[in-house]
Amino acid sequence: MTTTPAPRSWTHVMLVIAGLSLVLCVPVAFAAFEWPGGWASLLAFACLPALGVIWLAPALFGLVRHRAWLPSLAAPLVVVLFGALAAFGPDVSFAVSRSAMTEHARDCARTGETWFRTVYVEQTHRLSDGVCVFTTPGGLIDMIGWAWVPAGVEVNQTEVRDGEYIYRHVTGDWYRFVRRF
Repeated sequence: MTTTPAPRSWTHVMLVIAGLSLVLCVPVAFAAFEWPGGWASLLAFACLPALGVIWLAPALFGLVRHRAWLPSLAAPLVVVLFGALAAFGPDVSFAVSRSAMTEHARDCARTGETWFRTVYVEQTHRLSDGVCVFTTPGGLIDMIGWAWVPAGVEVNQTEVRDGEYIYRHVTGDWYRFVRRF
């Protein structure tokens, strides 16, 4: 069975869909670094599957009719790569920045906007119980970020009350925090 080369119009449609995937995935990946669980998740779980459905019909046509594997798989590869970046990027970013943040957390001098290697922080300050919080952008109306909790300090990991910090353990002395509005 001979295969006919893919027509230009079909190839252009597949490139446009792959380009749209890229245009949607890049902001999602960057937003996931700054706003975990915010609108980036909504975009990822609403727009990207819709784009996948739009991609499916021409991709199947190209696979069956023209056996054009590469153009048919371009959009899903872009989505998978940026999905992995969005899922694992914040953890990798923290792992790279952890030593610099730990060094700063020991004396926890109040700062304004700054970078700790790959983590952007709007401010740092020490709470009354000795916890050093690194506030990061995002969270919509809630304040979010990283918290360094010294040994022996108990932190709230369960109750959700307005105006209080809620912590989720990450590793060692480090927690993610949310301060509910």
